[in-house]
Amino acid sequence: MEEVLVAEASVNSRLFRYVVWNYTSEKKRDVEYAIGEIASAQLGEDSTRVTWTYRYVLKSGLGVAQRQSFEEDFLDTALPIWMRSQLERARSFAEALP
Repeated sequence: MEEVLVAEASVNSRLFRYVVWNYTSEKKRDVEYAIGEIASAQLGEDSTRVTWTYRYVLKSGLGVAQRQSFEEDFLDTALPIWMRSQLERARSFAEALP
């Protein structure tokens, strides 16, 4: 499930913050909830900086090995690949606009 926490926009910037919980995927089974944030700022007429961050809170009672596995298998590998692909997709879409 997702819930929007903040959705703000001004002439040169935007901020979108959301919380996600009740994950069903195997990769995220140990996640209690996550907070994502996408911030964009127009740097010039043809330049925008986008910052996308996630903060994960793991379920209580997890051992060191489970936490380390989540970090190595998801945070350090799968998540960066997925985030880069989504940012590239958004960039391609934006560049195709008239």
